[in-house]
Amino acid sequence: MVVYVCNHVFHSKGPDSPEVHEKIKNVDKILGILKEQLSSYEIEGKTNIIVIGDHGMAEHKTDSTVYLSDFGVRLGHFSWVPGPMFTTGLLVPHDEYKDMVSCLYSSLRQLVTLLPLAIIQTLLVNNMLIPTMHC
Repeated sequence: MVVYVCNHVFHSKGPDSPEVHEKIKNVDKILGILKEQLSSYEIEGKTNIIVIGDHGMAEHKTDSTVYLSDFGVRLGHFSWVPGPMFTTGLLVPHDEYKDMVSCLYSSLRQLVTLLPLAIIQTLLVNNMLIPTMHC
């Protein structure tokens, strides 16, 4: 059994929204009904119910977002490679930008291990971080 009721609301309203809490309550009710039905058929103790999700989610905070455009990276530097479903895919850098994107990724990854994201954002806003990027 697959229940997709939460995914859209998670993405559109955020993980801590009242709408998400309501959807989770609805899924809980569905699981309760399923358990009752299994019990009525006397197979409750012989059936495993496994609940999984395709990914976690965190609240998006604009004050701690790093924008790659601050480093000169533009959407036109990438090609969209479609995935197996119409909503999935990858942004792949064009050959002439692969080294820049790779260097930028490595530099940001290293910074995140050294500094809290809020400090990195402050450095970006004040144009103090770009000179430290040797890409």
